[in-house]
Amino acid sequence: MLDFLKRHEESKEVMPVELYAPVDGQLIPITAVNDEAFSHKMIGDGFAVNPTDQKVYSPISGTVLCVFPKQHAIMLKTSFGLEVMVHMGLHTVELDGQPFTIHVQENQEVQHGTLLAEMDYEMIQTAEKDPVVIVCVTSMDRVEALSVIDPVRVTASEVVGHVDVEMLSDDEE
Repeated sequence: MLDFLKRHEESKEVMPVELYAPVDGQLIPITAVNDEAFSHKMIGDGFAVNPTDQKVYSPISGTVLCVFPKQHAIMLKTSFGLEVMVHMGLHTVELDGQPFTIHVQENQEVQHGTLLAEMDYEMIQTAEKDPVVIVCVTSMDRVEALSVIDPVRVTASEVVGHVDVEMLSDDEE
């Protein structure tokens, strides 16, 4: 029986995916985000950036699954099923989309580095909200490994991490 399990594991196909910084700023671990849902990885794993710029770019290549109604978050999905949320600010949902200009729409194909949105950093700070930009892998059931570089100053579209994603067989999709 153990040989059967070993053969099954050996037959898994894993796709490596690079994760890119969504914005210029200071990279921080997701565990340092000042929100328990993110810092305790209840939504998924990933990283965050304390931004120094207002332009937010796609951290992966894929399709825009949805733009949240309050425009504070965008869901993306790769061609092989990895789902990633880009969440702009903490508690910014309360601002009814005012600080955000969205540059993509649902079902749009994007490449890493595609401009997703702009956020009015001053409006967010004036409202006493945290402008942190979070990249969260929400399809963790498919993730074999996720690694992010140590906290450092990053530039948008710079590689900051890797995800090894288990590929689904045709009958699982």
